[in-house]
Amino acid sequence: MGLEAECRAWLNNTSSIGKAHLESTELRFRGSVPFRIPLQQVTAIEVQQGQLRVAWPEGKAVFDLGAAAEKWALKIRHPRSLLDKLGVKPGQRIAVLGIEDESFLADLATRIPDASIGRAAKNCDLIFCGLDSLDRCARAIGLVAHLKPGAALWTVFPKGRKDFGETQVRAILRGAGLIDTKVAAFSATHSSLKWTVAR
Repeated sequence: MGLEAECRAWLNNTSSIGKAHLESTELRFRGSVPFRIPLQQVTAIEVQQGQLRVAWPEGKAVFDLGAAAEKWALKIRHPRSLLDKLGVKPGQRIAVLGIEDESFLADLATRIPDASIGRAAKNCDLIFCGLDSLDRCARAIGLVAHLKPGAALWTVFPKGRKDFGETQVRAILRGAGLIDTKVAAFSATHSSLKWTVAR
């Protein structure tokens, strides 16, 4: 989602001025009274006179967002799905290798029933490759040959690992001439990077 705004916010009637951030999984406020609201826990949301009002089991918060309040409420009520964020569209040729996330695979099967799972098909619009070690990066680089011109490779890797993660993936794939164009949260435990080929 990526929305942010400087505003006054109230948490259970205590107010402070700071910055509100709306991300794909949470609404955060950074100020003298910082707090975060997991979007999955939101029980009520409404807009009144430019104020976004949010309730969840731990309390109630109000954000003075003015004209932007309705836009924020709409994004919380109707978040983009993971497949939308990753650019998956009906009719595309897609391959998935090394990813066992059941939710992702089930959603993908609904949108792309003939997606190639476990093997690289030719002339793909998108390839998703799970990485869990440095050795797997070479596999990802090799998958570029299976992409259509202008198509993209998504690498999916664990969050929070010092021995292997975004830093290592970027270094290796950039070194192979690929260009990273987008980062997206894949799940609570994994992140993803989108790659294209330099032409």
